[in-house]
Amino acid sequence: MRRKGLFVALILVAVASVTSAQSLAPSTAQREDAEQLKILQEGANLLRSRKPQEAMSNYFDRVIAFYESKYRDEDRQIYCTRSMVETMGVLAKHAVENPKKSAIAVSSLWCEAYFLRAYAYIELGSLADAKSSLVNAVSRSPLNSQYLSELAFIYQREKDWTKSLETYEAAERVSDISPEQLKNEHLSRAR
Repeated sequence: MRRKGLFVALILVAVASVTSAQSLAPSTAQREDAEQLKILQEGANLLRSRKPQEAMSNYFDRVIAFYESKYRDEDRQIYCTRSMVETMGVLAKHAVENPKKSAIAVSSLWCEAYFLRAYAYIELGSLADAKSSLVNAVSRSPLNSQYLSELAFIYQREKDWTKSLETYEAAERVSDISPEQLKNEHLSRAR
């Protein structure tokens, strides 16, 4: 978790890009996502102000709880995606790997909350909790280069060189579907 100011700014750009294509008459899901985005932004501001515990407890955990509650009764596999390309990729990958279980893609905000919570845990010195949060983000967003690179970094800190290399390589492979404004950053981080 490097270059903290740039890191948080890039997260906000990525999250904002998810919601930038909303229609003039937003659906209930779009309104809910806009509310969750605001909560994430407030938490990110606290994180930037070096208040990771408050950001996590009062903001990131709230967003995670919102989406966990919203999709509690969902039988399909749920993925978080940032774009149509990522949605198509993750659903195609799922169909090949799990042909008997259907899947849906939802807003990336749920996974962004896991990702930001991992960052807060790093700031608090809890590598194990950060890893757990990143594993949750990657399991729901397996084609997100940024999440994969940060998980690879955790493996690197744990001196699990094989997993670290494999995860960095996976991050590099999927960096081409990152949002346009983040592709170079994600590819550089993965390499």
